[in-house]
Amino acid sequence: MAVVMYLLSPPGKLLKDVSWNNIKKVMGSADQFLQSLIKYDKEHIPDTSLKAVKPIIADENFNGEFIKVQIL
Repeated sequence: MAVVMYLLSPPGKLLKDVSWNNIKKVMGSADQFLQSLIKYDKEHIPDTSLKAVKPIIADENFNGEFIKVQIL
């Protein structure tokens, strides 16, 4: 979810608080959160967001199988 939060940050204003408590607040308005994901412009991701997510997605544990095991 930290990656999603970084990607949804406004251009040039990277979200500082990606704690679970803050993520729950953002997701609290489910309709608004879902619309932000649907309307996300994946063709124009801000450089600040890309720099923030690179270390996370480079982690060897950032994969569906690992995450699924953690949830179950």
